[in-house]
Order: sequence, then C-alpha cells, then structure tokens
Amino acid sequence: MPRRTATDVLPAVAGSRPSERALAVLWQRAHSLPEGLVTEDGRRPRVVYPGSLNPRAGPDFHDAILATDTGTVITGDVELHLKASDWYAHRHHADPNYNGVVLHVVLRAKGAPS
Repeated sequence: MPRRTATDVLPAVAGSRPSERALAVLWQRAHSLPEGLVTEDGRRPRVVYPGSLNPRAGPDFHDAILATDTGTVITGDVELHLKASDWYAHRHHADPNYNGVVLHVVLRAKGAPS
C-alpha cells in the first residue's frame, strides 16, 4: 500500500478543494497519522494530544501536547494554515493572542508546490 500523506488525505476530508476547516479535521486526527509530522528542518514531533478546538478569535487549537524525538514535552497553541505565508498575511506575528503558538501547521510549506 502506498504511503499516504496529509496532502493525499485532505481531499477526502474536504472534497475537491482543501480548506482550513478540513485541515482542522485532519489535525484532530494527527496523533493517528502513520507518517506523523515533519518540521521544515526534518524533525518528527509526535502529537500526544492535538488540543481543543478554539471557537473564538485566536489560535485554532489550545493546549496541544507534543513530544519531540528527544522526549521533551511541549504544550501550547497550534495555528493551522493552507500556506505558511498566511501567518504573516493574517498578521498573527503582530497579534499577542498568538504568542502561545508552539506549532504552525501548514499544508504547503514555504516554496512547496501548490
């Protein structure tokens, strides 16, 4: 069976066009993705708990729990975007509500093909 990535799974969740809402559904299952997450620098954090969905303004998920490959546990907020550049386009870098973000999850990383 071929390896399935988030980009492969997302259309099944979202229909023909990926959305941040569909990415949130996928994030809620992140702890069960067989390939897990890969950071831009190649690290593979494990999602212990994806956090609770935030229905208000601010980061998409609160109180997520992640474990690094060295065993360090990290807790904090998670923000989701389809493109990495949306962090700046949405001005999160200038909004103190996003100071607790420990992970920015994106479908397409900087420079990745659409």
